[in-house]
Amino acid sequence: MKVSILNFAITPFGLEEQMLNLFIAIEMPDLQKKKEEIVLRNAQAAKTTRDIENRILRGLTKNSEIAMILEDDELIDVLAEAKITGDEIALRMKESMVAEAEIDRTRATFRPVAFRA
Repeated sequence: MKVSILNFAITPFGLEEQMLNLFIAIEMPDLQKKKEEIVLRNAQAAKTTRDIENRILRGLTKNSEIAMILEDDELIDVLAEAKITGDEIALRMKESMVAEAEIDRTRATFRPVAFRA
């Protein structure tokens, strides 16, 4: 059995956003594609961060004594990997924020067209 939930609370801003997305997809497909890629990369980075956090928590909870945590080579490796990956993700997120802000500024110039539609 499949259940679908419909949200009938449509706001003017929501409709404007949908029209803006459609307009940009038609008129500037490269810009829309770039925005979608940024959103996808950000979601992937969030998933990677959650996975690393879970690995660290598993490493911390599997050892019953504090001294065992300090001797767990696997946990130390996970922590080192987390540091490197975290730094990479932070750098990519900064770049994504700059690129997304630039895309949003370009998209904002077409907002009056979306509003009229």
